[in-house]
Amino acid sequence: MRIALTLSVTLALASACVAPAMAKDDVPDKSMYAVYAEAGRAFGVDGRIIAAMHFTEHTYGPGVRKGTYLGPFGFGENAWGRHKNAYKKGKRPKKYPYQSGRLKRCRGDHPCIHDLFDAATAAASFLEEGGADKELDSKGTRKGLCYFNTGVADKKCDYEKRVIKKAGEYKKGRFKR
Repeated sequence: MRIALTLSVTLALASACVAPAMAKDDVPDKSMYAVYAEAGRAFGVDGRIIAAMHFTEHTYGPGVRKGTYLGPFGFGENAWGRHKNAYKKGKRPKKYPYQSGRLKRCRGDHPCIHDLFDAATAAASFLEEGGADKELDSKGTRKGLCYFNTGVADKKCDYEKRVIKKAGEYKKGRFKR
């Protein structure tokens, strides 16, 4: 009986500690807003789409290796190679999480697939290439998101629905582009 009670209390405490962390991950850290907004501005897409892509890919972390996909936006080698210099088109914020100078795996170099700004601008460049525009729910943005996810702009995909839904939540909330 005592063991069951201890286990029950331990599980209750553990779930109470986990729930707020999960809820917090639903909205990007405000220090990331400038990165998403600038990446969007530089390539003519809404920064909330970039934030929602980051959420969809990695729930606002620095990014981990998923098979052959790397960084906070899950780039494959070919896509990263085509868009890695997109950071040159934007103005890098002075401070933001996951800067290459703070990440051992980047060694302070640019472009770095794990640097949030480098990766966000590469994602925005990829979207622009696929036809995305400044509207959250336009045909162009949907095409750009499917292109990012599948490599084919005219294909329908679930990815675009999830990203646009999340970006719409940001639009209703406090996250301004």
